[in-house]
Amino acid sequence: MELERAYQFIEAMPIPADAVLWRTLLGACKLNGNLALAEIATNKLPESDPYNSVNYVLLSNTYAGAEKWDLILICSMSIHSRWPLYSDEHSHLLNLLNVAFVLQR
Repeated sequence: MELERAYQFIEAMPIPADAVLWRTLLGACKLNGNLALAEIATNKLPESDPYNSVNYVLLSNTYAGAEKWDLILICSMSIHSRWPLYSDEHSHLLNLLNVAFVLQR
């Protein structure tokens, strides 16, 4: 209930929320297991911070906490589709996400 109120507050702000605010809400969603709101916050992040793969790491951690391993794989594919020529950092991230998915199967 508090997370929904926080989300409503963010949406009602007279200025656009920045990436830090959306990432903070996403972290709170992880702690509280609120997948639906975590996805909403993640979808807002590209508007303010489109090139930060950490957004998907936070979402995948939220999915891992809820044991939604298939959704972690989707996060991995989303990273690959957004950064087709990904750097070593993104390559390492994709490997970690894929390993986590395989281990939990």
